Amino acid sequence: VCKQRNIPRLIYTSTVNVVFGGNPIEEGDEETVPYFPLEKQFNHYSRTKAIADQMVLAANGTLLKGGDQLHTCVLRPPGIYGPEEQRHLPRVAVNIQRRLFNFKFGNHKVQMNWVHIGNLVQAHLLAAEALTSEKGYVASGQAYYIHDGENVIFSEWIVPLFEKLGYRKPWIHIPVLLVWNVTVTHTFRIDKARNQLGYKPKKFSFADSVD
Repeated sequence: VCKQRNIPRLIYTSTVNVVFGGNPIEEGDEETVPYFPLEKQFNHYSRTKAIADQMVLAANGTLLKGGDQLHTCVLRPPGIYGPEEQRHLPRVAVNIQRRLFNFKFGNHKVQMNWVHIGNLVQAHLLAAEALTSEKGYVASGQAYYIHDGENVIFSEWIVPLFEKLGYRKPWIHIPVLLVWNVTVTHTFRIDKARNQLGYKPKKFSFADSVD
């Protein structure tokens, strides 16, 4: 479509799942963490995201009908939260009400990242600018991890939602092997987005999103 319509910039909203498949990752960056093997991806969402991620980056530099080049980049956010978010928060809320989140698992050292929709929008706007000649096409052919700039412990981060719904926080311990993917640290560095895009994540509170 970009080739046919002479659209010179393409930003693909990918996911950290293109590199994470239950494997521990601590402060991973774009240069050193490889794609998780497609044949080992545990769901179609992650697998198709990884395929599209690679296709978009491979398309960078493609000649357009008008003679210009296509400039592409991908943004890799973790879980997204914020106003009107309909994927994570409602699903977790329903499971809390079903008492499926009465369990605690892992330990306090297991960390992950989240991104507020406001910060993700900021990253997209900056990436769009970074794919122009005025910015030297600095983002052309690049991938960027995007999150709120902090690592969080999920069981603590989600507490405001329990409080809002009037439920006590998890207290039944579950063996790690039964819930492996959410008991494995997977955190990423956003230095590249900060340095090349000028990304400056704002401080948001999950408790505000719960309201």
